[in-house]
Amino acid sequence: MLLLQAGYRDVPYCSLERIIEESKDGYYRALRESQKTIRIAEENLDAWVRFFLRSLRKQQELLQHKIELEQRLEKLSPLSAQQRGRLTITEAVTLLEVNRNTAKLHIRQLVENGYLIQHGTGKATWYTLGK
Repeated sequence: MLLLQAGYRDVPYCSLERIIEESKDGYYRALRESQKTIRIAEENLDAWVRFFLRSLRKQQELLQHKIELEQRLEKLSPLSAQQRGRLTITEAVTLLEVNRNTAKLHIRQLVENGYLIQHGTGKATWYTLGK
């Protein structure tokens, strides 16, 4: 909250717990493998450490993807204001360099959060700046 108040942007969150939950079979295999050698002279936690590091790597990759998408979304507001004050899905696809469904999803989120206002329906839909 303090970072946001100081002017830092909101960075999307990516839960490590969700990543581990999605690969819990691997987690339990690594845990069992590591527990076989716990409290003996040749203790070996490699399997669990490798699993944990792979999970951190996946979290980093997901966050990087989210940050890149956020940076693309930032282009929408100033560009839509400069270009006739309106934006279509087709223009968003070009600006964001993503597929149509991804553009629709993110524009829907911007509408729900009040950043864009939807006008029309279907193929004739266009958007203007909200807040």
